[in-house]
Amino acid sequence: MLKIVNQKDNFHSIGRVPLILWKSTALSHGIPGICMLYGELNAHFPAEGWDELGHQYLSMLVDEIKEKGLQTPSMFSGAAGIGLAAVCLSKDFAYYNGFIARINEYLAEVVSYGQKHY
Repeated sequence: MLKIVNQKDNFHSIGRVPLILWKSTALSHGIPGICMLYGELNAHFPAEGWDELGHQYLSMLVDEIKEKGLQTPSMFSGAAGIGLAAVCLSKDFAYYNGFIARINEYLAEVVSYGQKHY
């Protein structure tokens, strides 16, 4: 996927501002969005192995977090979106509860009623 995203023809800008096509931890254009897609596909087609693909991508996301850490509590580019993606793959919380709990703990630490602490 990164090979396709990083093809030269895919790079665009608005004026002099380059568009960022891929951010691994972003819900809108990274691994969490892919995890959500696979969770939804698995809900509709449970015998087709979408949950396994989702697990593989979630594992990549965990590796990314281990390497770079969580940068923001944001829904669209950070921890909240990552947590939502894990919930979507969890099969009604049958899986990933420890991971989801750690994301929730991080969010509880850094978000304090509208005050910026990150």
